[in-house]
Amino acid sequence: MADVTRAADVTFANAEQGYCKKGNPSSIHASYSDPRIIPALLYAGIDVLSMANNHTLDWGADGLLDSIDRLKNSGFASCGSW
Repeated sequence: MADVTRAADVTFANAEQGYCKKGNPSSIHASYSDPRIIPALLYAGIDVLSMANNHTLDWGADGLLDSIDRLKNSGFASCGSW
């Protein structure tokens, strides 16, 4: 799959989870991915990553801000919640 997504001019994906080490999980549902997988997203050729979805605040504001910082510092174009 990475060969296909890397070949595109622009690859857009929706982050259905946080990539954070801060925040507190929601008591109802908290989707989460360890931030160490961010390089895999880059390897896959994802250029734009949106966090504008129902899981944006699964780890609270601190988790969202931590995820945004990690993704921006990794080079993703911004859209959605930042």
